[in-house]
Amino acid sequence: MRPRFHAGDRVRTIHPINVFSANRCGTILRVFFGSDIYDVLFDGETEPRIVAYENLILESSRLAHEALVSLCWRVRSTAGALLPEGVTKCVSEPHQ
Repeated sequence: MRPRFHAGDRVRTIHPINVFSANRCGTILRVFFGSDIYDVLFDGETEPRIVAYENLILESSRLAHEALVSLCWRVRSTAGALLPEGVTKCVSEPHQ
């Protein structure tokens, strides 16, 4: 089964999940092989959460690009941090 989302995709919750309200935005960090389960790093959080596909919706491509650039800059500024799976490089400077 192919995943519906990919590492680096920007998503948001479509209804409340545990401590998160609906419309909470985050970035897919990891896709679990053969399932619709994802590691999502929600904005403002430091630890990713495991979330099922039916709880998420894809954000627009423009927002996804801006968020990925922002994520790359946060990763570059954190010593020893790794890029999210599927992200091979960061841009040299953020887009304005």
